[in-house]
Amino acid sequence: MVSVNRRFTIWIAVTVLLTANFTSAIQVNGPVNDFFTASLLVNFSFTPALNASICSIYANETGSFSQKASLNSSNATQNVLSASFPESKFYWNIQCSNGNSTEMSSNYSITVDASAPTPSISANANTTSVNVSFSATDATSGIAYYEVYK
Repeated sequence: MVSVNRRFTIWIAVTVLLTANFTSAIQVNGPVNDFFTASLLVNFSFTPALNASICSIYANETGSFSQKASLNSSNATQNVLSASFPESKFYWNIQCSNGNSTEMSSNYSITVDASAPTPSISANANTTSVNVSFSATDATSGIAYYEVYK
């Protein structure tokens, strides 16, 4: 009598669909991208369209993103977060969480420049003429142009 052992391996692919009550939208109402402000205190307005319990503003004014302020959010209504910043150009975003998941807005840039430009005037005179030189500097935002009136 002959005995035959057959071994079969069956692979079954299983697809699991996970559904959470958490949509992926944070509407940023302001400030707009590439915003310029002379105020060190900046208000960030946003509307979370998700089941979030807390929202925070993150910014990289020191080189890496860190949390600046947070609040208990109101879903589908406009929220405002305020944070103080040094003079600089940096990126920011809003992150909202419901305890299980976190959503993040796009990154936006902002320039905070509360200091006025520094003008410089110099003059050289001789017996026949006077040469006057003008310039201006601004460490944070640069100088696009300046005008001199006589």
